[in-house]
Amino acid sequence: NNATNNRTTPRSPFAARTKHIDTVTTLQPTTSLDKNAFAIGLHDHPDKQFTASVLLDISRGADLGFTGTNHARETKNAKSAYSNPQIITEAILKEIKAGYTVGPFIQPPFPNFVVNSLGLRPKKNGGHRIIMDSVNSNICKDEFSLHYSTVDDAVAIINKPCCATLLAKIDIQHSFRLCPVRREDWHLLGYKWDNYYFFDRVLPFGLR
Repeated sequence: NNATNNRTTPRSPFAARTKHIDTVTTLQPTTSLDKNAFAIGLHDHPDKQFTASVLLDISRGADLGFTGTNHARETKNAKSAYSNPQIITEAILKEIKAGYTVGPFIQPPFPNFVVNSLGLRPKKNGGHRIIMDSVNSNICKDEFSLHYSTVDDAVAIINKPCCATLLAKIDIQHSFRLCPVRREDWHLLGYKWDNYYFFDRVLPFGLR
């Protein structure tokens, strides 16, 4: 069994990419959304408060609305995360390259760092989705819940007598990841994988 004894543990793909926690102070919220384009597109929107909120979120990053206690805590990853760990590793590397995720760090990058649980869920059309057990329980459901437009909403607009109506439907891939999060909330979006720490600076899927 010498072969077994001489077998070495594969080196983590994150080992050569570790960041010093001081680099966090130089980072800003990131998004590919064009604030000027949104300002032009929303110029005639009747709800000016809504328009101002959208433009502020694009430039500054969204406020998560967290009302819980700010203290460091760590939740273990779900068993499903280890059913196919390579999927999660590859996904994290991809998110880092895109600028959505920051890391890896060998220690928590913030004093009040929240380590959320990661899980893996199969998609109906194939592939997998990574689920972060986030801080939703401490975000007000009434003020921050996401409400999708319905078919009835579209029908109501089409039936308006004022003008002719054209209808189009598009599907924006990874739309949550286009929404930046303000710096003050980055510590709430942390997780731990392969003994390294990471955090998101855009909205994770499933956040309220």
